[in-house]
Amino acid sequence: RARTLKRLVQGIGKDNPSKLSSFNKDTGESIFFDRLGTKGVERSTELALLALQQTFDFLAGPPGKEPGSGGLGTADPTQWLWGLRHQAKFESTIADFFGTDESFSFVTDQFAINTDKLPLADKIDGKDPRKDLKWFPRQGDAFTVDAAGGTKTTKWHYGSGPVFRMVIGLKQGEVKGVNVIPGGQSALTKSEWFSDQAAMWLANKTVPLHFSVADVVKHATGRTAFAPAGK
Repeated sequence: RARTLKRLVQGIGKDNPSKLSSFNKDTGESIFFDRLGTKGVERSTELALLALQQTFDFLAGPPGKEPGSGGLGTADPTQWLWGLRHQAKFESTIADFFGTDESFSFVTDQFAINTDKLPLADKIDGKDPRKDLKWFPRQGDAFTVDAAGGTKTTKWHYGSGPVFRMVIGLKQGEVKGVNVIPGGQSALTKSEWFSDQAAMWLANKTVPLHFSVADVVKHATGRTAFAPAGK
């Protein structure tokens, strides 16, 4: 979709050499910029301004029933904080089977990492706009290096992103690196490692990747020995 829109924009101009099968010689741009159901033929600039106005109207509108959804309830742009609507969700895969039915949240939330398990701050008073947020405010969007979910019309919570950020450096026989995963190292909800890397992932922080045997031994926190049964 992004590439298609880029091609259509690049094809604007009666003298533009871009080859568009949808080119309208009367307007000098693609016929797809026209808004069907209205009188006359809209231009790309008109549609861009209309979309911008609709965005302003939505953001100034009332909040939705679900925390973190709908408008921001004010016409003051300085209060339009992206993180109050764009939030990362750490949901269990079992949530996919229940869809949007919130009546099963008492089950799915047990396997999720939300602000109950990982508070946004030590103290959040009643006037703080973050007090009712279930998920984690975050920057970014689709088509960015730090991918942050897809674009949607009225709801920007997302549950897709880099599942394993890893950087490896090779130099003179050495292997060094860092990595981090969303969530934690364990799927057991009672484990101390269930959500031990979630905060780091949200903040784009990492942990060292110990590669060589000597490096692993140096930083080991314990050792487990395995032996055949009966020995």
